[in-house]
Amino acid sequence: MELENDNQKEFKQRLEWILAGRKITPWAKNIGFTSGTMSRLSKGEAPGVEILTAIMRTENANLSWLLDGQGLPFIIDTHFNSESFLTMLRMHDADSPYKVYFTMNKEQGLAVFIFAQPASYTLKKDKLIQYRQIEVVVGPYTEKIRNAIFHGQVFKNSSTHAFVLDDLEFRSLIRGQYGTYQLFGDKAKQGLVEKATPDADFMEFFTTGASADADQTTKRKSLLPDT
Repeated sequence: MELENDNQKEFKQRLEWILAGRKITPWAKNIGFTSGTMSRLSKGEAPGVEILTAIMRTENANLSWLLDGQGLPFIIDTHFNSESFLTMLRMHDADSPYKVYFTMNKEQGLAVFIFAQPASYTLKKDKLIQYRQIEVVVGPYTEKIRNAIFHGQVFKNSSTHAFVLDDLEFRSLIRGQYGTYQLFGDKAKQGLVEKATPDADFMEFFTTGASADADQTTKRKSLLPDT
């Protein structure tokens, strides 16, 4: 019984991390959970597959971490070289139109692209839940990536929006510490992607600067988590 209580406590703590300060009841209602589900979640009881899937979709949450503490809190698609990074960007662009939110850190030579689009799912067969689907893709910001962007090889079907983060925020993002809510906020709170307008230095580096080195694999592996 003690072990079960410990597991419930850890699950509740991890769920609170995903909520990031939001109250569980309005959050749960917003994504279609019943009062019974809210009560069980409040007690630290892990829900069934359908509810877990809803949490994963709406929060970009890593269910392995939520249930067992394994991996990163939020889902990150990490690439260590520009070739695989560019391939993934092209695949997303060919998939469907997105709003693409972009940031980078020139000291680390890394970039993040967040692909967002409206989505929906049906919960309990009768509740249609609308939400923002996101995918976070991280990799090296090299000349190959820059040239693909400015020569129209990617984002032909998507709109792009740059945003800036300080060094600590950027490190937290690439290490899977920020989910959909922290990035985009809600009606009551502004998210990180809308927090600051890129300054001239940011846009200058985005436009003209990038690492000529296609990999720098050892350095980047020290910065990026294995996912």
